[in-house]
Order: sequence, then C-alpha cells, then structure tokens
Amino acid sequence: MKLQIVIIDEPIHIENPIACQLWQKTLWAKEKGYRKHYQTSIMPIGVEDFFGTHYIVAEVKSNGNMEPVGMLKCVRRSQSERFSIPFAPAQMLKSVGKDRDENVQRILNSPDEVSYVSSWTTNPDYKKDAEFSALLKDYMTVYACNYFKDAKIPRWLAAGVTQFKMDKYLESLGGKEIVPEFSLPIIDNQTVRMMLIADPYNPPPEHLVVASTLQSAWDNRIIFSPNNTQKGAFNVVRAA
Repeated sequence: MKLQIVIIDEPIHIENPIACQLWQKTLWAKEKGYRKHYQTSIMPIGVEDFFGTHYIVAEVKSNGNMEPVGMLKCVRRSQSERFSIPFAPAQMLKSVGKDRDENVQRILNSPDEVSYVSSWTTNPDYKKDAEFSALLKDYMTVYACNYFKDAKIPRWLAAGVTQFKMDKYLESLGGKEIVPEFSLPIIDNQTVRMMLIADPYNPPPEHLVVASTLQSAWDNRIIFSPNNTQKGAFNVVRAA
C-alpha cells in the first residue's frame, strides 16, 4: 500500500478538485470512524472543518485517486478569530464549567498563537490489525514532530480521550495536563483530559527517532493551501 501525507489548509478557500474530493472523503471517513465508537447522534463534523487545517494520511490507488486512511484537524486560534468563530477549546471548557481556572485563562488569552488539534480518526475500512494501527500512530508522530515547527505554531492543545489512552500519548509528546479528567457531552460523555504541548519545537528524543523513519514521507507531503506565501495559490504544493 502506497501512503501519501496530504495537508489541506482552509478547504473553504480551495478550488482544486483533487483537494475538494479528498476533503469530502475525509469528512465521511471521519463520520464512519466516530460512528464505530460512539452513538449515531454524535456530530463529528463542524464549521471548523471548513477553515481548519486537515492532516491526512491517504492511500494512493493504482489510478492515482487518494483514499483517506487516517486524519486529524488543527485549528489555529487566529483562524477562529478571522472567521468570527469561538475557539474550540475555550468553548468546550466553558460548556462544562472548566474555563475559570487562572492557568487556563492565561493560556487561552496569551497573545502567542495556539492551536487545537482534534478528530484523530482512522477510516474503519482500513483498521485491519495492530501493526497497521501502530504505523498510523507513527504518521501522527511525524506530524507532531514537524508540523508545528514548520507552521510556526509555538503551542497546541488537545483533549485526550482516556479510553483510547490518547492522553498518555500526549504526555509522551511532552504534554502537560491543564484541566484534569472531565466528561465531554459531545462525545457520549467520554472522559478526557485537556493537555497543553508547550514546546512542540523540541519533541522528546524517542519521538524524533520514530519521526525520522518517516521523514521522507513528510518531506514529500502534498499541501493544498490558499496561502499565497506558498509556491502557488490554489495549486498543489509539494513541500521541499
């Protein structure tokens, strides 16, 4: 199986048909992945999917088409502000009465950029065995070790679901708990911990070792972005 890293930034501003098709497939794959673990009343797709940045591990088919295998979403606070949408972690913590902590307020109100990473999902059509799941986790690690430095995002937040030990994985990346365990109604009252990765530019050595095994995959990622600082607005950009 040939895998390709694809980043789709602010899909609402992307007109490339390849990107649009893959983005739509990614949303449906995410819905299927969530439905496997949560009730059908769960809504895994939201307005942030239109303006956030999607990280996709895709299978490249023999005909050149791409199918999403693993995916996550990153939303920068500046993006939320630009689109006049409440920043997701602030809204989430407010909804459960966890936003009043002084440390939380300091993090959310700091002038430094911060992003929120969520929706890590595996397409259930591909989740075959432990070895493949471990490979997709490695693809998440290469993202964590490279993306934030490349995008100049100095901090990021994530709500780690304890059932899937995502909180432990975030801790292994250097994440620190800023809000202890609480139930999150939007995902069937799953228990989560809000984690802050305050220094993503310096990942732990063991993760750098993992990331190095997929560095060529990262170097050959495809970026679809409206950002005119890239090599071409609305065009496919293969990162150097």
